[in-house]
This record gives sequence, C-alpha cells and structure tokens, in this order.
Amino acid sequence: MIFEEKVLDGARYIDLVAIDGNTRILYEFKSVKTLPPTKFGEQFTKDLRNASSLDEIKWVFDSTKATAGELSAKKNSLLNQIEKSLGALNSQQLGELGAKYGNSKTVAEVRDFISNDFDDVFMMH
Repeated sequence: MIFEEKVLDGARYIDLVAIDGNTRILYEFKSVKTLPPTKFGEQFTKDLRNASSLDEIKWVFDSTKATAGELSAKKNSLLNQIEKSLGALNSQQLGELGAKYGNSKTVAEVRDFISNDFDDVFMMH
C-alpha cells in the first residue's frame, strides 16, 4: 500500500494505492457534508486519465457526513460535474479516455460508461 501518491505528472494526489494481484486500486477518501465535493469533476477526471479501468478507481465517502441516500440522490449532479470536466479536455485526451472506457467517442458516452458502474466506483463507509 502507498499513502498519498502523486499521479498524473504530479498533478494529483491519490489517498491510497492498493495492489490487488496485478491491479492497482486508487482510493480517494472524502469526508464532506455537501455532495459533490469541491473540484470533484476535475479530480475524478484526473483519476480517469491515470487509471487503466474503472475497476481501479474507488471514491469512498464518510457515511457520518453524508448518507448513501444522499449519494444516490446526487448521482446526476456528480455525473454532471464529471461531464463538465471531461468537456474541458482536448480531443486527444478525450480520445485516450474513450479508448480506455468502452471505446466511447463523446463526452456523453464516457459519462454513460461511468454511470453504468457508478455504485462500484462511489461508495459510503
């Protein structure tokens, strides 16, 4: 395990990197009352660019601050923040993401790909 690892050319810290067999799992822990957290879309987009698959990304929210019901209710808001951040990428960056995440060609397709695995990526603890 590695705590507070810099990734993506030193532009993003990951709270915990765990190794499961040959897979790196990038954990981000959030203890916030308001969802989505500040700069959520930007942070998550950097995680998408750094990971090889959605299986590698886990965002864990503090259940004493926000509830699973709130996380579920804010799903569209969280996805909208991701979509907005994805929209700021250049075409090469978006193409690289699309190739990793279901051969998605547009920002909306990447968003839909994330939406399908939302409960595996975002969780309460």
